[in-house]
Amino acid sequence: PTTALPTLPTPTFPTTALPTSPSPSTTALPTLPCKLTLDTDVTVDGGQPGFKVTVRCSKTVHESTLSFKGPAGSKRFKKKNFGDIKPGVNWRLFVQTVATFRGYMITFSGTIAGHEASVSKRLTRSTTRPTVRPPLST
Repeated sequence: PTTALPTLPTPTFPTTALPTSPSPSTTALPTLPCKLTLDTDVTVDGGQPGFKVTVRCSKTVHESTLSFKGPAGSKRFKKKNFGDIKPGVNWRLFVQTVATFRGYMITFSGTIAGHEASVSKRLTRSTTRPTVRPPLST
């Protein structure tokens, strides 16, 4: 007779330890030739911690939009339309309080050479200074 192996508990990992990599089946848009920045060194509304979203592209992006995807159960916000974004310029797209958008994935999308593409960043902290993190060990 064979003996069944004992069932081991499923390990749990900290959610911030490793960046998640998209699975091959993900239908993510190609990446835009743009740098999306979430700057938390901003104060808004009478002293509250804020952030600003800026983008700088190396090529013209047509029909550009900024969209917001929050954690489950969070408030939904309409995307913002910006039209054509010219290259080589820092564009300030959005300024808001950190508390309202903490945990949201902020995505800049548009069309380049006839193809849709995007670049995204998550607003994770309410720090007023940029956070320096040590490199992940492999």
